[in-house]
Amino acid sequence: RIFMKAWAFLLLFFVVWNVFWVPFRACFTRGVAFDANLVGLFVVDYLGDAVFLTDIVLRSCCVAFYEGDALITRRRRIWENYASLYRHVFASLPFDVLYFISGKSPLQTLALWRLPKLVRLMDAPALSKRCEDILQESGVRVNKNVVRLGRLVGAVVVTAHLFGSAFYALASLQSDACARYA
Repeated sequence: RIFMKAWAFLLLFFVVWNVFWVPFRACFTRGVAFDANLVGLFVVDYLGDAVFLTDIVLRSCCVAFYEGDALITRRRRIWENYASLYRHVFASLPFDVLYFISGKSPLQTLALWRLPKLVRLMDAPALSKRCEDILQESGVRVNKNVVRLGRLVGAVVVTAHLFGSAFYALASLQSDACARYA
């Protein structure tokens, strides 16, 4: 039971990690080569990938769920309940292996191969709610207004980050095109 509580917080951490670091590296690492100083970031990235793959296995065949008042423990029903499996599998596919196969290319290419990881962003509201419920079950008093404000600010920050990164990437592509034809 305590494992699943900690697991929810770990999943939320890695979803937030990917939401901020993947677009940042996709937009702002243009022309940067793979460097030994970046190994720590990749360790956290691949640790997150391992956590997400483990989550797919746990939730698709091992973790029971409640349907009304009944606890469902049959594996077939658990598998059927885990409807978002395909979305999670897509987000966990190791597209970035293609970066290492292709030889030397800019670090930005690796970040672009990691963009499917952002599909997990759709899980953030449910994970946030689950973490809030876990805190309340543990006896931690959580002010509802603070939680609502935190969610609003979080949504605004994530949206601004994603749109800002996309805008920067498009602007840098346009400046490259203008420089070639000027």
